[in-house]
Order: sequence, then C-alpha cells, then structure tokens
Amino acid sequence: MEINSIELKEKIKKGDKIIFVVFAEACGACRIQKPIFEKASQKAIEENSEVSYYILDVFSDKSFSDSLGIRILPTIKLFANGREIATTIGLMNELQLKSLEDILINI
Repeated sequence: MEINSIELKEKIKKGDKIIFVVFAEACGACRIQKPIFEKASQKAIEENSEVSYYILDVFSDKSFSDSLGIRILPTIKLFANGREIATTIGLMNELQLKSLEDILINI
C-alpha cells in the first residue's frame, strides 16, 4: 500500500484509477488518517474494486510532492486515465473515502 513516487508516476501514466494520501509521520492528522485509509484500502481489495489506494510519504520525493501542489497534510488525490480528478485536504472518514472511490469507478 505504501508507494514511492516512481511507482506512483508509472501507475498514473498507465491510467490506473488510484486514490493516494500524501502524509508525513510527524503530522498528527496524518497518523489519524493512515489507519482509516488502510481500512478503506483493505475493503476495496476485498470487494475487488478497480480502484487502488496508496500512501505516499511527502518526504520520499519532495520535488514530486511539490509538483502535485502539496501544501497541507494530509492531502488525498484521485487520478484516472492519466489525469488528476480531484484533491481533498484534511481528514476523511471511511464513508468519505468510499465516496471518492465511487467517483473513480463511475469514470
């Protein structure tokens, strides 16, 4: 579920439907978001969803994070067909994450 920027760029380029959270271990809100995000990811796997969830450490490739416009953590981004679909900032619960997944499924 954790991914580096090189792998993430490849998935974006391939056109995969992905939701990823950009986080930092030192960020309190990120530490709250991470297990919620992991639980939503596990449900997506169990349901054979066409959407994949990933976690990207903001410091793993700072220039990539900057290119995505990451200024506030946690930030959640949705990509499909090689383009950004949406960005949300701040904590999200499982139901909200499922709503984002549904957006990607319907594209």
